[in-house]
Parts: sequence; structure tokens; C-alpha cells
Amino acid sequence: MAWIYLQHDRFTSLGAAISKIALLLIGFAYCFEVVARYFFNSPTSWANESVSYFLCAMIFLMMPQLAKDKGHVAVTIILDSVSPRKQVYFRVLVALTSFVFCLIAAWFMLDETIRQFEKEIMVMAVNPIPKWWVSMVLPYGLLGAAFYFLRQFLDEFGSQQSPT
Repeated sequence: MAWIYLQHDRFTSLGAAISKIALLLIGFAYCFEVVARYFFNSPTSWANESVSYFLCAMIFLMMPQLAKDKGHVAVTIILDSVSPRKQVYFRVLVALTSFVFCLIAAWFMLDETIRQFEKEIMVMAVNPIPKWWVSMVLPYGLLGAAFYFLRQFLDEFGSQQSPT
């Protein structure tokens, strides 16, 4: 199991690194567009489109890292109002529920990405590209996050089962 966790962490780190590169590319594209448009009066046809594509990649490539670091948004009003023992049960429930929903969403997104690939669907834009190029990061992010929620569930559930 440790080997699987290690590989999962490595893929997550790689995805997070690529996400950071996507952020740099967003900044570059915006700056290039501003310079081209306002200094040379020659706006680009690709900058705005590429920014939206890189934004999608940036978000979904970083999603597993956020789940790993527990850096996602959490509304803890219920958790904060119950006893420490009940908090463990809520964390188990939330981790399991998050795993299930992320897994279902990943399945739907993978199915849709495969459909886009098979039907050769293109993005409707000035510079069309295959739509699956953009959407292929969605199943990766959702599946990676799902497995971190599963790991959190197993950790919490395992801590409940061990004698204290």
C-alpha cells in the first residue's frame, strides 16, 4: 500500500508542478496580449483562448494537491460544535462522501472526454483545438482528489478501529 501512496504522491507533485507552469503561461499570455494590443496595435487571436485553457489545466492539475494538503474549502460549523469523538465520525463521513462524489464526477468527465476524442469535437473558438485537450485534465484532478479523500477516510477509519 505504501508503494501505491508513493506513486500517487509523485503524480500529484508532477501535476502541481505543471499547474504552476500553467500559471506562468497565463501571466505570459496576458502580458503578451497587453503589449501586442496597446503598444503595437496588433492584438493576438490566441492569448485569451489560451488563458482559459491554461486556467482549466491549472485548477484541475492542482486539485489533488489541495486534497492532499486538506487545503480545499471546508465549512466546519458542525464539526466545531460537536465533541472531539463525534468530530472523528464527521471527518470519516465527509471523507467517504467526498471520495464517492469525486469518483462519480471523474467517471462522468472521463466518459465525456472519451466521447469528445472519438467524435473529434473541437472547441468553438477563433483558433479551434480538440476539446479533449482541454477536458483531459478534469478526470485526472477529480480522480486524484478522490483517492486522497479515500486515503483520509482510511486514515480516520483506521484510527477509530485501533484501541485507545
